[in-house]
Amino acid sequence: MAKRTTVREFILIQQVYGTEIEELSPTEVKAYKNRWYRTFVPLAEDDDRLRAVCLGVDDDRIVPRDSSKDVMEYGSKGFLWRIYRDEAVTECKKGGYAKAAFNRQPKKDMILVDNFYCDNAAYLIRNVPDIKADVVDRLTDVTLTDVDFKWTYSKTHEEGQVGPYFYRK
Repeated sequence: MAKRTTVREFILIQQVYGTEIEELSPTEVKAYKNRWYRTFVPLAEDDDRLRAVCLGVDDDRIVPRDSSKDVMEYGSKGFLWRIYRDEAVTECKKGGYAKAAFNRQPKKDMILVDNFYCDNAAYLIRNVPDIKADVVDRLTDVTLTDVDFKWTYSKTHEEGQVGPYFYRK
């Protein structure tokens, strides 16, 4: 197994290689996560419980933390990839198929969200055409999305149990 890398370490390494990276503000992260959710979750599957486990308390429609069992259970951050685990999106690729699809996917500019170590941390990464799943696998729990929301790839912290997931609109 490859050595684990934090998102911050990953960002620093990419910058050394000349990759342009911009940290998103908390307002931009919130807007991104809500757009991600609206883009990839079918309307028929949208409900408060799914929004809570995916978006945590970032979403304005979620009830306060102390009155929502799901938000209390999963913490305030949310895990975007729960749309796949909870089967709101069933047409995604999983496991090795997801890695292969991600590797084949043309990439240029994307958003990386740290779902695990840092609440509301996300980065715009420009000009990264060569990033492969084995590099992303070193991170604990992240979601990568094309800036135009054409595709998304999620690597979960539940390695060997669920994920990774790849979905193309």
